[in-house]
Amino acid sequence: MPDADHDAWVEPERIADVMLSLCADATDVTSGGEIPVYGDTL
Repeated sequence: MPDADHDAWVEPERIADVMLSLCADATDVTSGGEIPVYGDTL
């Protein structure tokens, strides 16, 4: 993606944070959900 604005992409560490939160015991009733993770949109 040569024309992509890489500065607006979500950092891998932030995506990992989302993934870890989905592995928490409190989300055991969540299954097959799609979680959008967006970068800077402002």
